[in-house]
Amino acid sequence: VTTFGVSGMLYHENQMLYDRNTGSVWSQTRMECVHGTYIGEKPKILFTLKTRSGSKKLDFTVAFLKNSVDFDSVFSSVQNDFPVILKDNRGNRFDVFGETIEGPSRGKRLEPALSFTAKDWAWEAFYPDANIFSE
Repeated sequence: VTTFGVSGMLYHENQMLYDRNTGSVWSQTRMECVHGTYIGEKPKILFTLKTRSGSKKLDFTVAFLKNSVDFDSVFSSVQNDFPVILKDNRGNRFDVFGETIEGPSRGKRLEPALSFTAKDWAWEAFYPDANIFSE
């Protein structure tokens, strides 16, 4: 267990963090240690809810892995029924944390996708083969 601080260093205009226990340097964009005791290690990522884009009314974004409940489920968004934000063709309804709160898979949770928000130019510097889409 550690806490992170701002190192003051940038790499491709991405702020580098440092581990206060060991001084190891971590890349936010690569999501791994790039220098020091834990080089090559990846941190345990906790699910968070980011506000500012996504839901038209409540303004948030979440991402889940599609195959984490039933591989052939078809998902669609739900508006104006918070905390329900997602439903599938099997009758399941999911809250903002991916938990099935109604339906045959009640109690199961969608697996959060490892993700972060970045400008396209920052993303491309670290992941040049990524496909970037916009509306």
